[in-house]
Amino acid sequence: MINKQRRFKNIIYLFLLFSLVSLVSCAGIIEKPKTEKDALRERVMLYWNYKVKGDFGKAYFIEYPLYRKQYTLDEYKRVNSNPIVKYKGYELLSMDKVKDGIYNVGMKVYVRLKVPGAKAFENSTILMERWVRDGRKWYHVPGRRKVPSPERKKN
Repeated sequence: MINKQRRFKNIIYLFLLFSLVSLVSCAGIIEKPKTEKDALRERVMLYWNYKVKGDFGKAYFIEYPLYRKQYTLDEYKRVNSNPIVKYKGYELLSMDKVKDGIYNVGMKVYVRLKVPGAKAFENSTILMERWVRDGRKWYHVPGRRKVPSPERKKN
């Protein structure tokens, strides 16, 4: 009888020890809540990674929902799959809060241009994009405007 009680206690102790170890190890896995800017930064990078990879089907679903109501996925792919322009990379330059849930995001985008009959060349441009939070997700609002680069400014 005493052996059974001792065995039962040992099993309970092992169970408690296992539970404690599991809780401690899970505590390291739990992430801190993301800030608004962190969530936006992740979403911007996801969007541009899709564009650079040429995965316009996935980039489409990061476009603002009202835009997606106006343009189908096929139309979006057709416009963005332009053989003349290939996205090669990007840099996130700035994230400026306009008001809650709206940011202007400055991007430097690297492209390769291949015009038929001409030699391909690479270039970059600065874009100012609008990003809007709808619910818990951030969306790109099409209609980027090109920002003059500092080198091109006239005094």
